[in-house]
Amino acid sequence: MLENVAEFMPKMAVSQDAVPVAEVCSFQDAVKTFKLTTLDSLTTAHMKRRQRQQFQGLIKRVREWRNKVRDKPGLSMMLLSNQVGIGKTHIARAVVSSFSAIIGDLQFLDGEPQFGLEKRARLYTARELIAYLGGDESRDLWQIVPRSVECLVIDDLGREGYLDFVQANQQAAEKQARYFHLINHLYQRMQNDRYPVAIFITTNLDEAGCKSLLGDAVWSRILEMCPRGYIVQVGGLDDYRMVKSGRGQ
Repeated sequence: MLENVAEFMPKMAVSQDAVPVAEVCSFQDAVKTFKLTTLDSLTTAHMKRRQRQQFQGLIKRVREWRNKVRDKPGLSMMLLSNQVGIGKTHIARAVVSSFSAIIGDLQFLDGEPQFGLEKRARLYTARELIAYLGGDESRDLWQIVPRSVECLVIDDLGREGYLDFVQANQQAAEKQARYFHLINHLYQRMQNDRYPVAIFITTNLDEAGCKSLLGDAVWSRILEMCPRGYIVQVGGLDDYRMVKSGRGQ
């Protein structure tokens, strides 16, 4: 979990008429009530000491990025690894949780906290996203990434699958066109300071693979949105699913 994630959650205005009331809701209440994913809930017990240190360094980098986004909206990050089972999707979901905000007045009913949660991040798998984009340049991207969204999380870039109604020899070009339509839209929002959106991407591709998938124009924009240090290559970690099943080393 982003251990200091509570600082990203605005304090609530407390109604004077609601009795009893509490001035502050803890992040633990939000985690329990809405079953939020957190970074701290991803176990490192199966990791060797060196692996644990490396993984903790990765989590620290994610936290630093999340802190900087508050002052620099649109700052983006990519997490690259050719390994599976190291927690990339878990981290992606935790990033979404970190962009959540408690809304409304907090009161307790039968000892349970009553409040609302607004998610200011949107998570898509690459397969979902490429389908939503639909290849139609007239499609309203403000619906896919609304003004209220501060972060777009794309999980498993490179696993878009086969596009229906697109000829086999046009698959790569069609994917590049769809991604350009989206990323250029978000790039312009960042450039114009008009509802800027940070992007957080996980992928099993390396940088060369990402560039090949997305195309030169999109990759160039990604590099500007993810400055040096925010494209992170991760390797050397054990697949926690293999370890959990007793098949790991």
